Amino acid sequence: MIMKATKIYAVMTNEKSIAYVTNLEAVFSTYEKAENHINQLFPNTVNTTREIYEFDLDPYENQILNKLNYYFLAAYYEDDFYQIQVDKTSDHIFPDNLNYLDIDGDPTGQEPGFNYYCFAASAEEALTKFKAELLPYMKAHNINLPFAEPKINLSGKYFY
Repeated sequence: MIMKATKIYAVMTNEKSIAYVTNLEAVFSTYEKAENHINQLFPNTVNTTREIYEFDLDPYENQILNKLNYYFLAAYYEDDFYQIQVDKTSDHIFPDNLNYLDIDGDPTGQEPGFNYYCFAASAEEALTKFKAELLPYMKAHNINLPFAEPKINLSGKYFY
């Protein structure tokens, strides 16, 4: 089941006199309402800036309904093999990092590391998604090193 996300609009304030302080001021159902809030109540503000940010309401509802888990996967070179680690994780979700192969270290080197976050129904499905991104990258960059058996951790705590 796939649901269409409902958009909400948050007015965030930033005080010029206080370094790096951002506050949530109000949340609205439309961009226009958020804009009216700023324009009517604070038309000539000097010390505070207000910006409107768009968010999805219940952004991971589809993942919840489909009983998916959040996984972190990594591949790193160690002992003449690429070790693959699959962790069911409780890390913060960064939407820009979902289903994105992040190259760790020198991407032009022969042994870069790789990181990947995704939602999946199982560790095996997460590993399949990871390899679908990883293997073409490795082939395109002539990285021909063997893989060790993946380490799968479902405890929510990293291997260290």
